[in-house]
Amino acid sequence: MSSEDDWSKLPTLSKVQHKLWNARVAGYEEAFKIFSTETNGKSPVFNEYVGLMKKFVTDSHAGAQEKALDAVLAYIETAAAATKCAGDICSGIISKCLGSTRIKTKDKSIECLLMLIEIERHELVIEELIKGLSTKNPKVVVGSLQTLREALKWIGVTTKDLLKDIKPVVSKPKEITPDTGAESNPIDGAIPGGTLTDQVDLDDMITPVEVLSKIPSDYWQQIGEKKWQDRRDALEALEKITNVPRIVPARGLKSKFSPYSQQTLQACLGKFKEKKPNVVQALRESADGAVSSNSLDHFVDDIVAALSHKTPNVRAEAALILSRAFKKCSATSLNKKVLKSFTVPLCVTCNDTVPEVRECSFAALGAAMFVVSAKTIQPFLSELDSIRLAKINECCERIASELSNSNNSGNQLTAPSTNMSTSAKPNTVPRRAAPPVTRPNTASSGTGEANSECATKTPTSGPSSKKSTARTKSVIEKSKFTIPTENLLTEDEISQKASEHLGEALIKQLSDTNWKERLQAVEQMKSNIHSFTSSDVPTQILCRAVLLKPGIKDTNFQVLRARIEYIDAVLSLSVSISSNLAELLLSDLIDKVGDTKVGDVTKIAMTKLAEKTSLELVGGFIMRTLFQIKNPRSQTEGLAWLNQSIQEFGFCIPPQEVGPLLKTGLNATNPSVRQNSLNLAGTIHLYLHDRLAALLADEKPALITLLNAEFAKNKDKKAPAPTRFSAAQTLFKESVSAQPSGTEALSRDIETTGQIEEVDSDVLLPKVDISDQLTPELLGLLKARFGKNV
Repeated sequence: MSSEDDWSKLPTLSKVQHKLWNARVAGYEEAFKIFSTETNGKSPVFNEYVGLMKKFVTDSHAGAQEKALDAVLAYIETAAAATKCAGDICSGIISKCLGSTRIKTKDKSIECLLMLIEIERHELVIEELIKGLSTKNPKVVVGSLQTLREALKWIGVTTKDLLKDIKPVVSKPKEITPDTGAESNPIDGAIPGGTLTDQVDLDDMITPVEVLSKIPSDYWQQIGEKKWQDRRDALEALEKITNVPRIVPARGLKSKFSPYSQQTLQACLGKFKEKKPNVVQALRESADGAVSSNSLDHFVDDIVAALSHKTPNVRAEAALILSRAFKKCSATSLNKKVLKSFTVPLCVTCNDTVPEVRECSFAALGAAMFVVSAKTIQPFLSELDSIRLAKINECCERIASELSNSNNSGNQLTAPSTNMSTSAKPNTVPRRAAPPVTRPNTASSGTGEANSECATKTPTSGPSSKKSTARTKSVIEKSKFTIPTENLLTEDEISQKASEHLGEALIKQLSDTNWKERLQAVEQMKSNIHSFTSSDVPTQILCRAVLLKPGIKDTNFQVLRARIEYIDAVLSLSVSISSNLAELLLSDLIDKVGDTKVGDVTKIAMTKLAEKTSLELVGGFIMRTLFQIKNPRSQTEGLAWLNQSIQEFGFCIPPQEVGPLLKTGLNATNPSVRQNSLNLAGTIHLYLHDRLAALLADEKPALITLLNAEFAKNKDKKAPAPTRFSAAQTLFKESVSAQPSGTEALSRDIETTGQIEEVDSDVLLPKVDISDQLTPELLGLLKARFGKNV
């Protein structure tokens, strides 16, 4: 088999054992897809690869070995047979992978070993790692030691007894046991263990009305009459009877309606051929109610059949039902089995000839991606091209943006009641609060606007303070900074207008095959932009001109570095940047933040964007999209940039994004990502104090110990004074200076903390519904005449 056609037709099992490295790479990629998409851990396909796992991790070709580790990690995560070959995988990784000079290979090796510990093979892994400490290769020794520390640090004390033979100098400094080292006086901001509080549905408190006995005896006869007027009269009589708070069976009866939910959905799907808007809306509500009364796997057959229906309206509405249902699911309920059942037909409808069907399918897959993460759903979308994948990512980002702008927190985890005081804020839902935070000379924000540029402190010393606070709010309202928006031009329009401003020859030279020509073109563009004045800089045209193919994907690092430096120069020259353009640039820059050769200039350009717009916009975009990037190094450097930016600008990031970002980062498989997430949590703690502690109260005990140790470093520390100011902060300072006396404190706060408006705790802390505790007996006691009952 010498030609490519020979091995390309081989089955996956033969490819992974082929003598050609490129054949093995193709086999490893196919194996990764098989392992990732298989929902049954006991599938026979896994047994075929048990004896090959050691060959995977000991592949002689470095590039193929890296792909093999991806497949091995997917195998360990899914296959029940992984415990049988754990010894082969572990010994092979320690001998051939931990000493690798490739950073990705080493990181993936550690992830595989930690995953083996997660599937209860920790004893075997620790034994092999201890053997690795005695090898002659110093790189293997260092890698084994690093993995041991990570295992002890993140897995907990289950590995402690296995390290008896390790010298104390190795194990003691990294010892982390939640049971030891507890101080009698807990530190400020320490997190006690977390608990889950069930979310109470207020519908459950409404007394259900039994309507079946009230249905007229002639209803069943009238509803079957040929004349539509008779059927209408029957339904109108039924509507009067059911006009009570719990009228819709799927929502009122909840799980009791489940026997009828499938029939209801089938009827609704069949009627979606109807084009009248009022009828379609009623069908949508009925279908959503039916789906909400049961788990999604009960409706797989009906919805999949509807997705292949001959009528386009039925296909589109079936996809929309899924998009709405996915948004209400959790990652647990939307498991691999359910996900695979729906993604396969949705990928087919993504290629539908009707645009409406395609858009609805993109929306459904985007909702699924938002719930389960891009990494989980990616293997199921391998058949789609880059254009359709971009549409799905766009839908996912739109959902994330809608949720971030909403004040509804949904089902959240709550902090425990141990050592916590209970308080209720006026005009808000009662909640269980974190320990009171000491804020000298500060007052509550009152407005609680979480999406403002930053937060500030205002003095509260008597009547004069109230006047100052009122004047402060007036200043804030008058000086609200609105980032401008603009229509984004197409690539053809950019190319045409850039040719007018910079010359057609220069634009063509940007895509020359010779890298030296491309570099010369970028340098020439950089010198030409200084001919513009700040007031007439066509920022969008100049910035996007350098992004024309190959753009940020330029293969030569010198040219790529010059392109990013050029973007920074254009941003420096511009007076203001639109939010549309900022997000477009960030979507390209964030992929390069982890590049060792251009990462530094990428961070500078991102910081410049934050100065020209706001850290809330730039930081919020990065917080939402950072973990959609597969590269752990980009995630690590992105977290480091966020950490540095908060220290430079002040706490000006969207507070509602803090919890999801930190929880994802602290539970990541990559050690560097977890460490940088821990450092970021320590920095944010300087601003949020106990509110951040309560937000992360439901994490693992070992992680809580690390967080408490990180928060302890902030004792007696104050948030650093900002050294940079965004356009919003600058405008606000100018507005403050133009106001009458009484706002001097605001100006000082901006200079010392970078904050404009105080962060509302309700945005961060989970809320608890106590309505289930307000029993009729308790309400009766409150109305009693005698005070002793109260």
